[in-house]
Amino acid sequence: MNDAKEIRDLDFGLPAVRRSMLLEIQEKSHQAEHAVAESLAREYVLRWPDDPTGYYARAVALQAKHFGCEGFLDETAIVAALNGAVERANERLRLNETDVWAQYMLGLALGFQSVDMLDRGRPFEAWKISRRSLSALDDVRRKAPEIADALLPLGAYHFWRGRAVAKWSWIPFVDDTREQGLQELRIASEAGYTTSISAQNILMWALHVDGRYEEALTLADSLLEKYPRNRSILQVRAEALYALDRKVSALDAYRDLISAYEPELSECPGRYTAIGKLGVILSELGRCNEALPYLREAATYIPPSDAQKGFVTAISEARGALKRCGENE
Repeated sequence: MNDAKEIRDLDFGLPAVRRSMLLEIQEKSHQAEHAVAESLAREYVLRWPDDPTGYYARAVALQAKHFGCEGFLDETAIVAALNGAVERANERLRLNETDVWAQYMLGLALGFQSVDMLDRGRPFEAWKISRRSLSALDDVRRKAPEIADALLPLGAYHFWRGRAVAKWSWIPFVDDTREQGLQELRIASEAGYTTSISAQNILMWALHVDGRYEEALTLADSLLEKYPRNRSILQVRAEALYALDRKVSALDAYRDLISAYEPELSECPGRYTAIGKLGVILSELGRCNEALPYLREAATYIPPSDAQKGFVTAISEARGALKRCGENE
């Protein structure tokens, strides 16, 4: 038992063979090899049905496939996978309350459920679940402070909480925790046992939504060297270039994003959003003749009734640009 990494495997409660499979599922998801990732996650569940990891990994794989397709693809499988992860983590903790890995999986799955509830417009339920998630993750940090993985969900929470309360940070006891969150995400991306890939992606998005476009763009460019068809990364790159007023470069970035949806996910709202944005940028550059085919395609698209607000806004912008180019819908 001289191998430090093997000792770490045993201390964290996840045997090396399972860790390797979890990392492969994440890798395939980021490479947009969604069928392979889902197949591996199903295999994990079949081999180790009492382990919450396989259920959580399946939810992650499905979420990666669903990026940009919210409201179009059926999300019941994600909900079922998360429920499975929570149930099995709780079962393991009933048998052994010191099981660090089960505690970690419980915190992750509950955090995922909290975000899902928020997306569904159920903020009170999201808040209740998030408190349970934070409690589980804080326990992990107390029991195994050397393990940086729990800093991924904690960092995401602290960043988004900080953004939500930033305008109230002048009030005593109301802290802007964005920097804390970003630092935790950086540590998770550098020292995480199983979180390096995911933490970098979340860090990239956090920087982007916080208006740190150059930093987000630098990270996106680095990640795209390894994951050239990852729609999440491609979207940040395109949006960051546009925000930095590098419109010509943004045109190519949006073309890359559109291509990443094809052919399997061509009907997803995210593809039409990117098409509309491409047309809008062309119109802003005074290239209405080139813009019209893209604007027409986007303007005639009807987003799903439960589509995210960003999709609906983007389609409205495309319709406005179409009129400015001298054509009604």
